[in-house]
Amino acid sequence: MTSGANFLQATLSSMLQDPGHPRLTWYGGDFERIELSGAVLGNWVNKTTNLLCEEFDCEPGRTLLVDLPPHWRLLTWSLAVLRAGGRLTLEPTREPDVIITDTPDTFSDARELIVVTLAALARRYPGELPPGAVDAAGAVMTYGDSLGFVPPTDVSQCAVTTTDGHITYAQLPDWVRSATEDTGDRTLLRVASDSVESRVSVLQHAVGVWSHGGSVVLFGPEMTGEIADDSARLQRIIESEKITTVIDIP
Repeated sequence: MTSGANFLQATLSSMLQDPGHPRLTWYGGDFERIELSGAVLGNWVNKTTNLLCEEFDCEPGRTLLVDLPPHWRLLTWSLAVLRAGGRLTLEPTREPDVIITDTPDTFSDARELIVVTLAALARRYPGELPPGAVDAAGAVMTYGDSLGFVPPTDVSQCAVTTTDGHITYAQLPDWVRSATEDTGDRTLLRVASDSVESRVSVLQHAVGVWSHGGSVVLFGPEMTGEIADDSARLQRIIESEKITTVIDIP
């Protein structure tokens, strides 16, 4: 089994063995669909990791809050924090060093704030940013597709803070794989609500699927609600996406 020190690196690198294969397919409301191949997902994570390391000193022991709903951007930002060896929390009540959010008004007094726009093609945040905040839509794209300097991972440090405690980097491989031991090649994560627990579960299941060499289809809560009473549409998606496993996340 891959050790905690290089678990994320090995998982992301494995996606490049078949770089054109879809690894993350997102379904939002109003028929929004976005597909990221292994190469594209890897580029997003590398760019974001470079930003976090160079501009926000992401390193072991430094806490970063990713305050984003169940969404493909939740996964790319969470992966970047973990790839940089930081302490990831999805719980807004914690006191982080850096806040990554799509609702900047909630954290207008934060000293280090990154504002994420969920819209797929956004080139800038559409509203007014708090003083000193970084607009992720433009900032991430200025960084290279190749990973720059990343501090060595300290396996004794916390990787993910959950409502039940924390998972160290040494525990990370077992934590993610325990949720997805029986997943297939193409796994649908159907998310019913936006809660801290659902965000953590999305991350745990998605990384677990990827560590097994699989691919993720993610339904956000809006899509899950839209399709709840439309079994024919759901079946069409399952067939067209070649989904082999369905996991419901409350």
